[in-house]
Amino acid sequence: MPRSKELLMFTMLTVVLLSSQAVSSKVGVQSFASLPKPVSVTWTGSVFIGSSRDGVTKLVKVGTDGSVQPFATSFTGEGEVYVAVSPGQAGFPAGELFLCSGDSVYELDSSGASAKLFSTPAKGTTINFLAFDNDGSWGFLLYALGTGGQLWAIDSSGRASLVTKLGDGLTPEGIAVAPPAFGKFAGDMLVSVEGSHSVQAIPRSNPSNFTTVANFPGEAPERVMLIPANSDLFVAKYDEGVIVRMNSSAFSSYAGSLLVITEGEAGQTGSINVLKATGSNVTVVKVFQDPASPHFEGAAFVPTQLATAVITTSTGVTTGVTTGVTTGVTTSTLYAGLATAAAAVVVAVVLVVIRGRRAGRG
Repeated sequence: MPRSKELLMFTMLTVVLLSSQAVSSKVGVQSFASLPKPVSVTWTGSVFIGSSRDGVTKLVKVGTDGSVQPFATSFTGEGEVYVAVSPGQAGFPAGELFLCSGDSVYELDSSGASAKLFSTPAKGTTINFLAFDNDGSWGFLLYALGTGGQLWAIDSSGRASLVTKLGDGLTPEGIAVAPPAFGKFAGDMLVSVEGSHSVQAIPRSNPSNFTTVANFPGEAPERVMLIPANSDLFVAKYDEGVIVRMNSSAFSSYAGSLLVITEGEAGQTGSINVLKATGSNVTVVKVFQDPASPHFEGAAFVPTQLATAVITTSTGVTTGVTTGVTTGVTTSTLYAGLATAAAAVVVAVVLVVIRGRRAGRG
């Protein structure tokens, strides 16, 4: 191979390598904390309270530097334990923690020193998730999802009332109140539903008249949540035993919209999507996609300046910018780190080939 062509090939591959590094920096997907089989990732305003499902489910406290410590060691949970922090409204003590375990909700003081049974909405029906209405549209109550498709409202005395039932065998997984800018559905309770591959909007005025606002064919919607401004996203990856951090720059143009995370526990593609609404029209913007079946669980947004740990770029799967995307839906790269590694390998291989040819000519 002529020397000029060798130099051209090397230059082109170097550009690919540097470009991959630039994309990785922009996306900013990093490992933040390591713990066995993480489920809940709940931000209290100063630390994360998480749950680790390693045999029995235990609670942990994760600092802003990524350090992990045991929390509320007297409590042992059952299955997927999610944690909600009281905003201090409607008779709930501010900062108090409420968590689901099996068919019940438990109350835990903010120090983790004491835990007590708070509510059992339906004996024998597992609670999949719980969250407070921080908006006030639904009375600042605590809301819980049952594995049978139930949505319950729980008041500060622990009394549970059935709001609606979405259907048997659908596995509802996440709750969020739609913000004022969310078109016709502003103020509705949005629920991500794995079994129907959809997000449902439940109106406060008539909860039985729920509507499908977004579909995710072949995917399992796990979380639905409001996107705040200038905040990084922290997501639990259950199978990999890590909480990852995604830079706020990936969501900077979507503040005030809704985020939907789909998981790949059963082999599906996992993705992170933005929902935007104008009137009754809801648009899905696919921000990230990972066909390697990531088992996403809990997630939380945290103001960018508060969490300081930056450990290492997370490994994962790189997806094409437009490959396999439905018309009108945009896609970006979830884990660009592998692209950098792949480019580096190609450069190394080409250099070996070039040197080998030179040696052969000598």
